Amino acid sequence: PFGAMIPGAMVALSIGLLLELPVAATSIFVVLGVVGIGLGGEMTYGQTLSFLRNPETVWWGTAGTTVKGAVWGLLGGAVFSIGFLFRRIPQKTIILTFILMILGMYIGFKLINDPMIIYFSDPANPRPESWGALLVGALVLLLFLKFKLKKTDFKIIFRFAMLGMVGGGLGFGLGGFWMVMGSYMPDVIFKSWWKAMEFTFGFLLGGSLGYAAWLCRNELQAIIIKDWKLPEVAF
Repeated sequence: PFGAMIPGAMVALSIGLLLELPVAATSIFVVLGVVGIGLGGEMTYGQTLSFLRNPETVWWGTAGTTVKGAVWGLLGGAVFSIGFLFRRIPQKTIILTFILMILGMYIGFKLINDPMIIYFSDPANPRPESWGALLVGALVLLLFLKFKLKKTDFKIIFRFAMLGMVGGGLGFGLGGFWMVMGSYMPDVIFKSWWKAMEFTFGFLLGGSLGYAAWLCRNELQAIIIKDWKLPEVAF
């Protein structure tokens, strides 16, 4: 999770610079980016990636990386985008949102991960998975905010969550095939196939969040001008 916090901060800073956010707004945005993307790092996936090296389990491993990447992007994108609306969401609502998210994560862990209903690690050497916890936590967060926020404000969070889910799922799912390639050609071009997987995952997840920001640029401009009392600027 500590390693995952770094790209969360970097993508938040990148979007903050591109949208010319004020420093105070960027600092809040970075914190929520760190938390949102860092949460995905709680998931264990080393054994899931090991399935990619075995022809008999490669597709199960791909399913696991795709699911975990999609959940990572779903929750990360949702938490990440709350930063844009930080000044218009009451603090009590934000606190309650995260409390409910944690409660949802606990329920998801007990219902899905703890009983190993769908398990993407090695049953012979079990590790506690948490993708189900993050999935339920994300759904609870989105459902609560849907009823608490204005339709236009929730649309921003929903867009970041959905595009984050797509980018995370494709990034981790497709990136895993570098591991497959590496198992057949370990000494071709380079040996850091794990890094190639991580770069692909980061590129597509970060790109999807950047694309969400671009799609919402007009709404975000209006929010920034109104909430932070800035002069109108053209993004």
